[in-house]
Amino acid sequence: MYFSAIVILYGAHLATASVIATCDRNNCLRAVIASNFPTRHPSDDCSSFLAKTITPDTITVTSTVTPTITLLNRDIIVPRQTQASLPVYALPCSSSAAYSSACSCIGVTTGPTVTASPISTTTTKTGSSTVTACANPLPTFVLRLGSSVILPPGSGTNIKGTYDEIDFGDGPLIGFNGSPKDTTQDLSLDAAGHIVIQSLGLIGATASNQAFELLHFDTPANVADPSQGETPAVCSISGGVLKCHTSPGQNILQLCPGAAVTNDLFIGTTLRSGCDAVILDVVPICTP
Repeated sequence: MYFSAIVILYGAHLATASVIATCDRNNCLRAVIASNFPTRHPSDDCSSFLAKTITPDTITVTSTVTPTITLLNRDIIVPRQTQASLPVYALPCSSSAAYSSACSCIGVTTGPTVTASPISTTTTKTGSSTVTACANPLPTFVLRLGSSVILPPGSGTNIKGTYDEIDFGDGPLIGFNGSPKDTTQDLSLDAAGHIVIQSLGLIGATASNQAFELLHFDTPANVADPSQGETPAVCSISGGVLKCHTSPGQNILQLCPGAAVTNDLFIGTTLRSGCDAVILDVVPICTP
């Protein structure tokens, strides 16, 4: 019995010899030390708890671009399990920090390094745009010149991309003179396809039996009166472009710089010399 007591005391000495002398032997540390039984491995438990995981940043790759990706490692010490999964024998430790401190007292300050796979996401990018809904959708619109016209002819400025204006001196007529959008008059198409100046209620027409004529505007009553000798313009919108005709085959919209003071819109069966066939883009009137 005396010999056995000596062996037991010697074993207890070995169990505590590896504890750093400056450590406070509180209940948490005592629980860790006292766990040195054959079925318990406190050093391994500490090492597992202090495992270091290096997690690369999430990579997002789109299908339309090839980004330059710089991986930034987040070097975070985290428990391999949740902090609620401290060893049962470490329950006297008030927190994970207290348990980590006790682990350091038996010489375990770090755990293995585990590199986690980065989270990768793939998206398809098809381009984006900001669209403002139209308070007054088609057929309320203004016209933008979608083809090149030099004004004055020969040595002037290309007025492509500018907007229609109403010439009240000789008309009303539709003219293009390099005007910005804020000077336009709103237009529309009625149920019969007549082009209408919204503010005036006038519809587009030409003089009857004329192969080439200015597109002018008159009251619906006058245009419908055979004695007035007018043929209404019937228009449609195709692919965002205005198309019009009056008499059969009279469907070429054209500007003739210099032929009219305000570069007004003609319609004819053929393209006249000195004139430019034009594309008139339909721009919806939108109010945010």
